[in-house]
Formats: sequence, structure tokens, C-alpha cells
Amino acid sequence: MTRLSRSEVEAVVADIAYWAAVGVFVLCVEPAAEAGVRVGVTRLDGWVRRALRSRYEFPVECWASG
Repeated sequence: MTRLSRSEVEAVVADIAYWAAVGVFVLCVEPAAEAGVRVGVTRLDGWVRRALRSRYEFPVECWASG
């Protein structure tokens, strides 16, 4: 994991309480293969994907589990 991807992962992890408050339950955060992070959530409605991508200045890939 590069220094940049570590800080990106930490940025999403720091927001877990925020995401839970708006109904998005984060299950996993990991560095993406190219750039940014992959975020696993319990549901992946359209607004969830848009909200995750718009909150951060780095690329966010989303996937649903559960």
C-alpha cells in the first residue's frame, strides 16, 4: 500500500460514523488497483455511489455486500 492510498483509506475510515448517520454502512475500505479506494457497503443505491464519489477528491469504487 502506498502512502497516498493509505491516507485515502484513512479518510474514508474516519468518516464511518458520518456514513452510518446517513444510512450507509461501510463494511470494508481498501486501496484500489489503480488509484483511490474500493469501499464495500451494505447497499449500493444510486445516491450512495454518488455521495461516496462526491465527498472525496480521489477516485472511489463502490461495491455491495450483504
